[in-house]
Amino acid sequence: MEVVAKRRDPLQTKHWRWIRFYMTKLGLWPKVHLGEPRSKMNERLHILLVVQMFTVMYSQIHYIVSHHATTSFFELGHMLVTLFLNVYSQVRLLLGFDKAFGQMLKTFFTKMHLFNYEYHDTYSMQVTEKIERFSRYLALYYIILVNIGCPLFSMIAWSSNYANGAYSRSNNVTLVSAVYLATPFDTENNLTNWIILAVYDLYFTYVIAAVSLMADLTLYLITFQIMGHILILENNLKTMTKPATQTRSKITYGGSENEVVAEKFTEEENAEVHAKLKRFISEQKRLQAFLTEIAERFDLVLLVSYMYHLVNGCVVLLELFRGGKAGLVQYGFLAIGIFVQLVSLSVILEQVCTLSDRLGDAVYSTPWQCMSVSNQKTVLLLLMKVQTPMAFKAMGVADVGVKPMAGIMKTTLSYFAFLNSLE
Repeated sequence: MEVVAKRRDPLQTKHWRWIRFYMTKLGLWPKVHLGEPRSKMNERLHILLVVQMFTVMYSQIHYIVSHHATTSFFELGHMLVTLFLNVYSQVRLLLGFDKAFGQMLKTFFTKMHLFNYEYHDTYSMQVTEKIERFSRYLALYYIILVNIGCPLFSMIAWSSNYANGAYSRSNNVTLVSAVYLATPFDTENNLTNWIILAVYDLYFTYVIAAVSLMADLTLYLITFQIMGHILILENNLKTMTKPATQTRSKITYGGSENEVVAEKFTEEENAEVHAKLKRFISEQKRLQAFLTEIAERFDLVLLVSYMYHLVNGCVVLLELFRGGKAGLVQYGFLAIGIFVQLVSLSVILEQVCTLSDRLGDAVYSTPWQCMSVSNQKTVLLLLMKVQTPMAFKAMGVADVGVKPMAGIMKTTLSYFAFLNSLE
């Protein structure tokens, strides 16, 4: 049933307003491409953040190299976790320099978002509303994770110092930090210098979390819309109407007379079917092209994400199990965020491949036997096009999906068991 629906602006939905707020503050939001006034201040802020992240990474590496001989195994793991998180977020921060990233978002909001879908029916509206609702819940979860996890990560170091009496100037206790940086100042024994570092650490963890989670959330919400397009295309194929009239004829075979009912589209119906098939082929081609564009923009992000989870997952588990109650609080949210991110990334992108794989059966379920020969050839062309499922690949070589995720988790647990056996 056709439904008349007024086009809504995707950028006015709550979840995209939230993402826009964070990404604008990070200089990642492509204002010019989306018709917004150019902000040189945001562009300079983005450059400053990139330089800052690389500087912090150098400082982290310098600190690890200069203190590894006097650092415990647990503290060294903590330093590596923060270093890996820095690298993980840097790759996403570099998206701001990719002009094609802004063009991709423009294409998404103006053409590919389901709010722009021009063939409105009851099913497509239901799919759209369901996807928008789920997108809003996922965005809310990520924002809560940023605003609760970051303070907790830093506050554990602060409470540890308090419990050890490090804030008392009469005690000779080394101050611990959430992020260890090599600085020209004494931040381990001088309380004033440590406070300055602690404030910067809190800011630094917020930047890392916001960059990582908002970039990933953007990818997820775009992918949900592609999944919606696939579901609508599948439904349109399966619900294609059959001929309105039937031709009945009688044939005699083996001495008995039988009635045969033949269903064939009329010339006018074949013209309508041809228009629909052209529309379906165009839709599938457009989806495939946009999916390729997304993969090209996020290919390095996907590759680094899997490498990050492979290396950092076992270290986080080690810190979580060896850190006692403090480690449970400090690394609990981080571990949840890391593994939820890995599962979300793999399952969501795998779902695109799974849904697109069903299009072949949907094409075959059309009443192709009732069509003209030219339309049957068109159906065959569409069937050939949908035989190759839509799938993501990291840098065009590494598969992204549930199977690689299972391999990473298995390897992570193996490394964790090995490291945990070391004293």
